[in-house]
Amino acid sequence: MIATELNLARNMLGTLSPTIRRRLERYAANPSVRRWDDVYCTIVGSDGRMTVWQAWIATDPTAPRIGPTTRNGRKIKGWASFPSAERFRVALEYATH
Repeated sequence: MIATELNLARNMLGTLSPTIRRRLERYAANPSVRRWDDVYCTIVGSDGRMTVWQAWIATDPTAPRIGPTTRNGRKIKGWASFPSAERFRVALEYATH
């Protein structure tokens, strides 16, 4: 489980709110592109600045460097991939230690 990482995670306001924790826990339990869209920009770094996506990029050379493409507010191209539960855990560990 990712409880330790979530306890160490910080955003610009300090510790993560219960709502943000639940969103990250839901992703870890059942990764999907829809859930990734919901959490990728969440700040989790112990420095209060690193996002989940930045942590994934730092720990996985196959992580996409470009996110979804939009035009006039409409998504025209989605994520090339999203992290597995294990890759997500590794990214959170990297961000928080």
